[in-house]
Amino acid sequence: MAEHRHKLEQRLKVLENEVNDAFKEYKNFPYYLHAILIHDGNAESGHYYTFIFDRVANKWWRFNDF
Repeated sequence: MAEHRHKLEQRLKVLENEVNDAFKEYKNFPYYLHAILIHDGNAESGHYYTFIFDRVANKWWRFNDF
């Protein structure tokens, strides 16, 4: 059990390094998240809503399609 855990921890470190290396160049290009669009449902039907950040009020607003 301990050996399996050790192998998993080693694999996790490898994966974390791969992710960090893959996105290293993007750290030079900061961005600000200003909106998130979400679909809740399936391909045939569902509900859309979005969150939009108001920088003046420093607040997230939620809008939906009802």
